[in-house]
Amino acid sequence: MPIKIAVAFYVYLYIRFDASWADLYLAGYVLEKSLSIDNLMVFVAIFASFGITGKLQHRILYWGILGALVFRAIFVMLGTGLFAASPWVGFIFYLRLMGFATHDLSICLALVGYNGL
Repeated sequence: MPIKIAVAFYVYLYIRFDASWADLYLAGYVLEKSLSIDNLMVFVAIFASFGITGKLQHRILYWGILGALVFRAIFVMLGTGLFAASPWVGFIFYLRLMGFATHDLSICLALVGYNGL
């Protein structure tokens, strides 16, 4: 049923707006579907490697999802509070993100054998 609703929304976007908007939506939907299947495969691999039975799988997933929702809410509230406290917080996060990106880029370039100019 959710796939039918997604396709119906794609048709609505195609008719109401433009094919490019509808295609962007469809690409995002397919990407999210594939990522959810990828996560499912990771869960199956983890449960199989630890020998977790069916009854425990439900319990672990339940508490894991509940914990993820709670911690996501906590971090969203903390982040919103920080950004509301000072406009400089955004710059600090940006600089930290650039530091991570630079570090990751240098690792990737080293892996492919790039030595610089």
